[in-house]
Amino acid sequence: MLPSGRTPSGARRFRSCPSRSARFRRRPQHQKKTALTITAAGADYYLALKDNQHTLYALARKKLDTLPAVWISDTKSEHGRIEHRELRVAGFDLDVSLFPGARQVVSLTRHYQPRSGGEVKQETRHFILSIEDGKHSHARLAQIGRDHWSVEN
Repeated sequence: MLPSGRTPSGARRFRSCPSRSARFRRRPQHQKKTALTITAAGADYYLALKDNQHTLYALARKKLDTLPAVWISDTKSEHGRIEHRELRVAGFDLDVSLFPGARQVVSLTRHYQPRSGGEVKQETRHFILSIEDGKHSHARLAQIGRDHWSVEN
């Protein structure tokens, strides 16, 4: 890492990640290069998948969308809405991975409704991780995903 807090590839490293994990905001075409840089440094990545990464995004959805949630947050009432989150996790075979060092794919779904009532809405984000299964609790994986989501917003 350079003194500016940037890696040689130019991505900003977030120091608050446990176990030398790193999260980056990068264009999709650079995520594989970013993943290689992170894993070569001995760190883990937790990268957002977007629908413009057609093959990988479709594979993640196929693996995750039918699975039951492995973790469900408490219902919270903040910022004028009532919400809870659900986490789904699936292993990713390194031998057939389309992504360097990928070990898991994760989906984090947020269900929310205005406190005043109205329609319940949901949005789901998909992530790819180099973090080994069992290294972090499901609650911790959900928190990292939520932190990632807030960085992008």
